[in-house]
Amino acid sequence: MSTAAHASERPMEERTTLDLAKLRKLRPRDYAVRFGFGAAISVVAALLGLLTNYRLAGMFLAFPAILPAALTLVEHKEGPAQAASDVRGAAVGAVAMMGFAIVAVVLLKHSPALALPAALSAWIVASLLIYTVLRLAVRTLGERQFLPEIATTEGVPVIECLSKRGLTLALAESCTGGVIASLLTSGAGAGQVIRGGVVAYSDAAKSRLLGVPPELIESQGAVSAGVAREMARGAKQRFDADVGLSVTGFLGPSKPGEQVGLTYIALCTPDDRVLLRQYSEDHGPGRNRERDVRMALRLVVEAISAEG
Repeated sequence: MSTAAHASERPMEERTTLDLAKLRKLRPRDYAVRFGFGAAISVVAALLGLLTNYRLAGMFLAFPAILPAALTLVEHKEGPAQAASDVRGAAVGAVAMMGFAIVAVVLLKHSPALALPAALSAWIVASLLIYTVLRLAVRTLGERQFLPEIATTEGVPVIECLSKRGLTLALAESCTGGVIASLLTSGAGAGQVIRGGVVAYSDAAKSRLLGVPPELIESQGAVSAGVAREMARGAKQRFDADVGLSVTGFLGPSKPGEQVGLTYIALCTPDDRVLLRQYSEDHGPGRNRERDVRMALRLVVEAISAEG
């Protein structure tokens, strides 16, 4: 195998990225909702300051105005699971900001030089403490899990990319349980580019339906780079498609010997090269699945665009 092929199969760790393209996709209405709530909160705070006192107004203004906007926009665009996560974060920020305001108001009279550093320290300590308590509560009490509530529009670039280049796609899903296939076939034009898919959840299904050698699963494990590659190749061959995509991973909850959050995504290209991506951060079962679906869609678009 060539050096280029080896390089294409080298696992890539999960990286934090800044997607500025999402800002361009926001409609004027979305901006209006965000800034409208912020302006309304500011006006109310100003009225409270005039009618009562600046301390009460400051405490009110400390509450993040983005919270109701997040409820309105995030739930509409990405579903209640993402909205609930964002609201928790906003609530932590709101309480911590109140601590910031209290400390600042108390110290401004007596020690102005210490007011800002102390208030900032109070905000950091309060945020970390509240976040830790919430995480412990979730682990102790459990948390309702949601299937990924990803907008069907996120699958459109994949369909468009395949259609533009006259390519077909076959899917082999394990940990995502068919979510990628469901998402892609919800869009217009899927019938011309999606050949089919297999939910190979068990080791036996991976071998029987996709031709993954049992000895490979035995030696490397079902969640491994080698198995992901064979799943992608098997999907491409079984459905006579131009491109094969596979996903295998441990979403959680944890079991002995499993690295929760570990996922391999493989793409077998028209010239039979295999591109591989590895993700290892654990964000919880629901969020892990969302990440895997989104990263799989991104890999298809990036690989096919590069082919062109």
